[in-house]
Amino acid sequence: AQGGRDSQPRRVLAPQGLTPREAIGHRSFWILFLVWFLLAFAQMMIQVHVVPYATDLGLSLEHASLALTVYGFSTIAGPIIFGAAADRLGARLVFWLCVAVELAATTWLLARPSRWGLYVLMALFGLGANGADTAYLKVVGEIFGTRSIGTVFGILSLGWRGGAAAGPAVAGYLYDSTGLYTVAFGLATVGVLAGAGIFWKIKSPASGEGRNDPSR
Repeated sequence: AQGGRDSQPRRVLAPQGLTPREAIGHRSFWILFLVWFLLAFAQMMIQVHVVPYATDLGLSLEHASLALTVYGFSTIAGPIIFGAAADRLGARLVFWLCVAVELAATTWLLARPSRWGLYVLMALFGLGANGADTAYLKVVGEIFGTRSIGTVFGILSLGWRGGAAAGPAVAGYLYDSTGLYTVAFGLATVGVLAGAGIFWKIKSPASGEGRNDPSR
């Protein structure tokens, strides 16, 4: 007979959190859905259209494409840097920090930056946008727990994908209508601001606020 720790039955802790029905019935779930839609709307609008925007500024295709490469590298660093920061400082604080970085980049983008300015702002945008996504995911886990995390993330991802599809299409339409990216990228800035604004309204289900009452 084997003794020691291996001979003891192992206790498996059940995941804690809300059921899918409880999560979906909470107001914060749909606020988070809209937040992710708006962030993806802005992120993919700029990601898809930054190269033609840069060529409109007079950059060669090679230099314009490099801006997208810089963005790509920053999307790798953003989740690592800000994910670690979210673990140490709190996910909501890091989310606000990342949104501030995003807004600084989108505002700068409207000012018709120089080539090197474009590289810097795209690095900032990639760090902020992807860092915000990482902090967002941590907030979702903290609010709803892990019991139904697959279902929760699966439905919330529809919001992200909807925004990611709408953003580039809206930018393309606005560019065709006006011949400029100013309106489109201005709308991206508004999208980030709106997402950050409604993020304030998120409440934890533990607080009892926002949950749908079946008896009503």
